[in-house]
Amino acid sequence: MAERQHLAATVLELCDGQKGAADAPVSAISAMFALLAAELRDALPDAVSSAGAAARQIGRAFTALGTADESQRRSESDSVVEFAGVPHQLDADPDSADFNSAESLVGIFTAREDAAEPFSTGLVEYLIAGMNRHARSRPNVRHAWATVFTCGTVRFCLLESDAIHLSSELDLGTRDGRRALAEIYIGLCLSESWRLGADPSMRWRTDIERWEIECPADVSDPHANPDEQPRPGARRLRRSARFAPPATSMTVYAQRLALFTADSFFGRFTRCFAAARTPTAEPDLVLKDSWQLVPDNCGGGSSSDDEDEIAVLDRIRSRMDAAQSDAVFPRLLCGGTVRIDTSDAAAARDTSLLILDDLDAYTRWTVPHGFRKEDVPEPTTPLQPEAPRLRRLHRRMVSGPVGQPLQALKTEHDVVAVLADAMHSHTEILRHAHILHRDISLNNIMAVRIGNDLRGMLIDFDHGVDIAAVRNQKLPGNVGTGPFMSIANLEGLDVPRTAVDDWESLICLLFCLAAKSSEARDEMGHIFAHVNAHGAADVKREMFQTTAALDSVIARFLNPSYLVLIRLIRELHKAIFMHARCQGTAQILLRSNRQVDPVQRRVQYAEEIHAR
Repeated sequence: MAERQHLAATVLELCDGQKGAADAPVSAISAMFALLAAELRDALPDAVSSAGAAARQIGRAFTALGTADESQRRSESDSVVEFAGVPHQLDADPDSADFNSAESLVGIFTAREDAAEPFSTGLVEYLIAGMNRHARSRPNVRHAWATVFTCGTVRFCLLESDAIHLSSELDLGTRDGRRALAEIYIGLCLSESWRLGADPSMRWRTDIERWEIECPADVSDPHANPDEQPRPGARRLRRSARFAPPATSMTVYAQRLALFTADSFFGRFTRCFAAARTPTAEPDLVLKDSWQLVPDNCGGGSSSDDEDEIAVLDRIRSRMDAAQSDAVFPRLLCGGTVRIDTSDAAAARDTSLLILDDLDAYTRWTVPHGFRKEDVPEPTTPLQPEAPRLRRLHRRMVSGPVGQPLQALKTEHDVVAVLADAMHSHTEILRHAHILHRDISLNNIMAVRIGNDLRGMLIDFDHGVDIAAVRNQKLPGNVGTGPFMSIANLEGLDVPRTAVDDWESLICLLFCLAAKSSEARDEMGHIFAHVNAHGAADVKREMFQTTAALDSVIARFLNPSYLVLIRLIRELHKAIFMHARCQGTAQILLRSNRQVDPVQRRVQYAEEIHAR
């Protein structure tokens, strides 16, 4: 403690003696941080603790400000320089540095006037763009601290899944401003790496060129390891099991590049990696890491009928095993909430509360995708009476096998075979586990080689729901991938979602696969993705209204050589939209001035249509 006090006093004196910061912000800040970094390294020469490592890391991050050159400018006219801590400037192993720098800072220097306002459009755009680049190159980032430098001033920012939190402006031309900057800087330097944004459960191993990742085993497959006895209560994911400390964890070794990374850090920030149980084995598993949104800012839980993907896959595995089904599905090996070893005796669940502490008492300004206002508890603050209080949970799971995307298949026959088998699995899962997928799309059907057989597998059960659950029966909302969503889903019709909605999504997927050219595919994507949900629904109502309307769309967009795919589209359209009791998509006005919507009416005949 005496060493820390001495270090703090030294840095404060250094800041108080620094002059001219307001006159020459870049050079003054760079010189000051370079001195601070040197002082920290001298004060902690033999530090081996995470605090000492963090001090050196932050020192390098700030030192990097002085190396910003013209190549890092976003544009000459904006006079914006983006920078981040680059530890390999001082480290001997550049590969290790590139992938272990999640605890460095993202920074922006700008002379733009709009950056002086905390939530100006320009500043927010730069922060979002900089954070997205930072996160894509560092898969082990949980959140990040950022610095925004303007002429003579600095702001600190905390960037997390749902918000950007900015500090008040610190005037570097005043003694109080420099003292406040030093206090924040010292706090960051003496913080553990997890407080700076790094994920200690995910480490890059230069000796094997793989990520070493710990996956919690709140839920585990009792058959995954024949020599290991299943933990009592681990097979079924109950509320008590989900939020209790895990008895075990599973370590896997993932390839450097992710199979999938979300476009933006903000939101779920889903990443998937090909992984193996041992450091040198060929990857045969998929590790999925994401930040799940829970509509409960008090207990961190959810209602019993609001299962997440881990719970859904756990149920599918147990029910399909009991039925001895031959369907292919993602077999869950283990999963749960990531834990962080803090200064407390027990490992803490990695949530937005752990990151934000007192700042966790915020309300989101919009209802998130997949939720309705009726699904979430009322907020306790009167400032935003319509916004739910929410929390993020850092969830991770390991499943198998690893598949390949539909785009990798070479022949039309293989594509049809994989789609048919995947939808067979869809039917089996619905029959035995009572789970409706609700997100049939291009990226959610994989081809899997099992022996000499080519099989189809549905993945991504984030939107999977018990077919009889309350949230599927009452105000089910609109969830899924926009271009592939059914009409009822797009319009958010107040009717339960059924298997027929997923089969309608398959028609849209077939259109994507059978497009006559990339231009035609892009045009379809533009039509479905660049209008609002009701606009896309109107387009689909027109497309599927009659057989003639369907033929017109086929002639416009599809390659006539894809005979099997086009025939499959026609057969599905006939079964779904040409049923005698709910034909077409246009609303019918009866004599009593009551409107009948065949899309809504279709729910009554869903089982009959599905059987066809």
